[in-house]
Amino acid sequence: TCRILYATQTGTSRRLSQQLMTYLSQEFNEDITHKNITITLNAINEYDAEERLVSDAKNNTTLIIIMSTYSSGSSAPDGQWFCKWLQDFANDFRVDKSSLKGLSFAIFGVGDKAYGEDFCLVSKDMDRWLKQLEAIPVVSTQLSDVSDSVGFDKQFKEWMNGLSTNLSNNSVISSEIDSQEDMEEEDQLNESANKIVDIEDIVTKKSKLESNGVVKDMITPELRRELTKQGYKLIGSHSGVKLCRWTKSMLRGRGGCYKHSFYGIESHRCMETTPSLACANKCVWKDVLFRRQSNGSQTNGQSKTCRILYATQTGTSRRLSQQLMTYLSQEFNEDITHKNITITLNAINEYDAEERLVSDAKNNTTLIIIMSTYSSGSSAPDGQWFCKWLQDFANDFRVDKSSLKGLSFAIFGVGDKAYGEDFCLVSKDMDRWLKQLEAIPVVSTQLSDVSDSVGFDKQFKEWMNGLSTNLSNNSVISSEIDSQEDMEEEDPLNESANKIVDIEDIVTKKSKLESNSVVKDMITPELRRELTKQGYKLIGSHSGVKLCRWTKSMLRGRGGCYKHSFYGIESHRCMETTPSLACANKCVFCWRHQTNPVGTEWKWSLDNPELVFSGALSNHYKMINEFKGVPGVVAERLKEAMEVKHCALSLVGEPIMYPHINSFVRMLHNKSISTFLVTNAQFPDAIKQLDPVTQLYVSVDASSKQSLKRIDRPLFRDFWERFTGSLTALSDKGQRTVYRLTLVKSYNVEELEGYAYLVGLGNPDFIEIKGVTYCGTSKDSHITMANIPFHEEVVNFSVDLLKHLNSGCESDSKARYGMACEHKHSNCVLIANTKFLVDNRWHTWIDYNAFARLMQEYYRSDGTKTFSSLDYIEETPDWALWGSQERGFDPNDTRFYRKAKE
Repeated sequence: TCRILYATQTGTSRRLSQQLMTYLSQEFNEDITHKNITITLNAINEYDAEERLVSDAKNNTTLIIIMSTYSSGSSAPDGQWFCKWLQDFANDFRVDKSSLKGLSFAIFGVGDKAYGEDFCLVSKDMDRWLKQLEAIPVVSTQLSDVSDSVGFDKQFKEWMNGLSTNLSNNSVISSEIDSQEDMEEEDQLNESANKIVDIEDIVTKKSKLESNGVVKDMITPELRRELTKQGYKLIGSHSGVKLCRWTKSMLRGRGGCYKHSFYGIESHRCMETTPSLACANKCVWKDVLFRRQSNGSQTNGQSKTCRILYATQTGTSRRLSQQLMTYLSQEFNEDITHKNITITLNAINEYDAEERLVSDAKNNTTLIIIMSTYSSGSSAPDGQWFCKWLQDFANDFRVDKSSLKGLSFAIFGVGDKAYGEDFCLVSKDMDRWLKQLEAIPVVSTQLSDVSDSVGFDKQFKEWMNGLSTNLSNNSVISSEIDSQEDMEEEDPLNESANKIVDIEDIVTKKSKLESNSVVKDMITPELRRELTKQGYKLIGSHSGVKLCRWTKSMLRGRGGCYKHSFYGIESHRCMETTPSLACANKCVFCWRHQTNPVGTEWKWSLDNPELVFSGALSNHYKMINEFKGVPGVVAERLKEAMEVKHCALSLVGEPIMYPHINSFVRMLHNKSISTFLVTNAQFPDAIKQLDPVTQLYVSVDASSKQSLKRIDRPLFRDFWERFTGSLTALSDKGQRTVYRLTLVKSYNVEELEGYAYLVGLGNPDFIEIKGVTYCGTSKDSHITMANIPFHEEVVNFSVDLLKHLNSGCESDSKARYGMACEHKHSNCVLIANTKFLVDNRWHTWIDYNAFARLMQEYYRSDGTKTFSSLDYIEETPDWALWGSQERGFDPNDTRFYRKAKE
């Protein structure tokens, strides 16, 4: 467990903690998926150190603390109890000084160097107290100066990267030292980590000399840009002048400031200036160096309201909304302080448009919407009621078309260009509906492609900056049009804002030409970095291989996967690979959380099958070689693993999309390597053209059009026709065919009749029924543990499905299907066609030598000499059968239980 705790006064530490949570969740995505790591985020006052800290130490927890400094070097108020308790605990002579042995920690101190000796004092103290109790730092405690915004952000990223690196190197995750060599390496890490690093200690020697020998300007280049943007006219290196809003007011005959009333000054003849932008205080009620004038932002004495609403499916829009909330709160800090602006953040389903939207328009509210796109271009589920109501309201002839006059809005659409015409469709519609009712856009509605992660983040920041600039220039805050002159000045803004801007419309002409004339690689540099980090070995421009956890398990004698139990494969001799990382679906339970590319056709550069084949084998063998000397590895199995006998073409993506799939499969067969190919049933023609494979799978994730659309989120508009066409094509294959049903509670477990109908289309040899694997819920998936069926629930579903499949049979002896095998360890059950019940014994296993021989005869005859699934069967052992005491676990291996399950 990694616990992220923060103590904050102004929100900085909370923002950093959220950023760290997102970063670590991405970095350790696979570990979270396999429940190797749990990462939590809490305010420090929500963590009861007295009850939990010693227990956390015993459980080898990592405590990551983002600590803001308050007056006199103490913690921000919400962290003071924690710090007081820790100080007392560390200094109590009755307390065992190894009480926190096993706890690891990392501290990022947030302070301001202007406070001298008090700078980040609480972070230094916490570092000392934790070490007194034998807690071990994962990374050096970092003390960072928040007033140096550029250096501060840079140092946080470097500290965050260092923390991630040390965690990934198992300095914390693997709490046991396996050898003297490991102990020596850890000693070096701890020696380095025991030193507290000040932010200025890591600048270059040159910059240190410069800061000691050269007198700096008060106005830094960054500060100059910021103040100029805010309307300051800067003078020299430390002075400035700006036109007061009361000067403008009196010029228009609208009244002067209080000094006019109290002392008789003429406000329109008053100059507001300063010879020194610096101050010796940091008052809570104003930010001197980043001051924002309200410029008449109040309307009739009421504060301006900005509502941020988000609709999200995978968490992206929520994350962006939180980022926007933090950004605007900083940008309009003074306006918020003086209650000129109120900024709120809510999920869109928490906002009752029917009750509040017209009222908000009358109060000149700004509505800022971050809108995710779901299937068919509609809103994510939590925004569908809002959109339906708005659509009806805009199109109702009885509704006044100026009902939302006074409302201003900004929309950021989140979608995926792979969906073609449906890309961000709901955002375009909302823009149109709001304008129909005379709401005015503050900034152009932005449509952004989430699959282009680099461009996506950049575009969001640019949109966010544009929104902030327009708000600060009173295009919204000053909601009344005061004169024809003002109206003429505002019109160009609105004219510009009325145009919807697609993310690709703002790239340069050169990059457009390049994108049109150059075929891109499927694996972008960013995707390559991400997948490499996750343990993939990438091949060429579109393929990959990764070591399956069952391969590792069987190498250690801890049992194989369900294919070992059902079909007799040797899991330690199985290679899991794909010639195409791309897919035509974005399934809600995707174990890769939709990080792979998507597309409906091959649009990328193409590698030859020889490159893919040789790259897959060589990289697989390199990964196997890394298990030499690993404790528990069975030497004989390690030797056998260096000769691959099986290939699972199911790693990720859609392997059947690869144009040279038949050539690639033939290379595997020529090496006597069996092939288990999985397809998502969106390419029926490719299934028809596919040469025989050992076993051909089709994923059947739902039994109705509506459910399939909701679960698989396919890119094709005719996805249902393609789906049923793929199943029908399967029935024409002579070799072994399988339906793979992934059960997701609350999604697809109550559609038995529909599944029975689909079985009739494809007549598969086998039906695998498996409970969905939990892949975490943080960023990309709405699947929770509540959606994961227990094994007994999978068994019950299988028994009920079998009744539907055999409902038309006169007797058990005439049954088409039967319960053949189960693998409780994988939460999986196998239903088999009764043609594999030979002499009352199940023959679900495969004679791999016979298959290799049959394939060579097929190739030599140019495909004229065919064979059937019954030509390469083998009897299933008793321990793998349905109802056996072992429940599918090979008795030759030893079941491994994690500590938590013992």
